[in-house]
Amino acid sequence: MDATGPGRRPAMIARWVILLLGLIAIAILFTLLSGEIGGERRRYRLTVELLTPAGPRTGASVIEARKAWQLPLMGASNVRYTIDGEAVRVDLGDGRVLYALLMNEATQFELPWFGARRGSVAPALPRSYSREEQAALWAELVRSDAMVTLDAQDYPQLVTLANNSDPSSLAIVPTANVGTALGRSHQLARITLQPTGDPVTHTLRQRLPWLAEGAKPRLPGGVRTRDFVRE
Repeated sequence: MDATGPGRRPAMIARWVILLLGLIAIAILFTLLSGEIGGERRRYRLTVELLTPAGPRTGASVIEARKAWQLPLMGASNVRYTIDGEAVRVDLGDGRVLYALLMNEATQFELPWFGARRGSVAPALPRSYSREEQAALWAELVRSDAMVTLDAQDYPQLVTLANNSDPSSLAIVPTANVGTALGRSHQLARITLQPTGDPVTHTLRQRLPWLAEGAKPRLPGGVRTRDFVRE
């Protein structure tokens, strides 16, 4: 008797359908756990402007803020906020490079979560905020289209690198004393945020080899590689 005769074909089809549905269910569960379901995205340009002896110096980086849904395991929120982008790079023209990192030196907020309470485009979301407050601040972020000049208290952490190949050459630049740290003829003019539709900036991994995936250099001042680049 033919083992693949008409009587056995429905059973074989049913097994394949069950297998296919199982694979689909696994794929859906994996997506839920990864936290990348739907959500919203908002891009903005972070621009740093400096006055130097050689004239004005400017650097900018397009950063994307993301809000995605995730599976609320063990009481966790069903919403996940992340960012994609990199620190702002400003060539000072004297061999040094200034970076505005993806964090704030005073509060340790991770950009773009800063400044909302004082009217800036991007909201501050410290870990202690409630889910309702986070949702309200996100709504403020996506609603605004205006360029904002940041208050000094909302400035990102500033650092310099004397040697791009040597992470130990990193030095902290206090935002309140930029002239002292960089030289008396240097002045921080302003830092702005502007919503944009331009592509997210991704260039630092090529410029700074110690930012390569898997590298774990020890940086001065408690700075982390993730303060330079997020993806």
